[in-house]
Order: sequence, then C-alpha cells, then structure tokens
Amino acid sequence: MKLIRNTTQKSLFIVTLVYTFLLSTYLTHAQSLLGEKFADAFNDFIAEYQFHIAGGIGFGVMTGILAFITLFMKLGAHADNPTKRKEITRELFVVGICTGLLGAIPLVYMLFVYISIGA
Repeated sequence: MKLIRNTTQKSLFIVTLVYTFLLSTYLTHAQSLLGEKFADAFNDFIAEYQFHIAGGIGFGVMTGILAFITLFMKLGAHADNPTKRKEITRELFVVGICTGLLGAIPLVYMLFVYISIGA
C-alpha cells in the first residue's frame, strides 16, 4: 500500500511539473505575440487605475478576514449544534475560497505583466 501511495505522489508531482513547464513555455512564447502598442496602453491603464484596483482588492481581502473572524466566533458559539456547525463550516469554506482567489489577483497580474508583456 505504501508503494502505491508513493507512486501516486510521484505521478502527481511529474504531472504538475509537466503542466507548469508547458504553461511557462506558452507564456514565454506569447511575448512576441503582443505588440508594443498593447504594452503601452496596458501600462497607461495600470498607472491611472492602480490605486483604485489595489484599494478594491485590499478592501475585499480585509472583508474576507473579518468574515473569517466572525464565522469562527459563530462556530465557537454553536459548538454543540451539529447542523449549525456544518452550515458555518460550509460558509467558512466559501469565504476561504473567495478570499484566496481575491488574494491571488496580484499574483496573476504580476505573472501576466512580467512574463507576457515584459514591463
């Protein structure tokens, strides 16, 4: 059983490595497909609206953290009610996914800018 588990982990690692390689190869190749005009227009857009975008993302992430705190307090208050606990756990899961996706926006932006545009 241990051999099967190790083989599965190795296979997952190799598949992840191959997909990462293919993704980085495609994005590196895409650098020549975007023109200078697009890069200049994108940089102008970001320069003008960067404060508003960062403020919106920051507000969303802070709201998600506040929702986490509130839901954990609710979870402690309803520790003896299994139905309520299940509902709160589901809400925690949804808030976690949304906060994670919102927090990943700057990472995706930086990957896009530095890999495909080269700014």
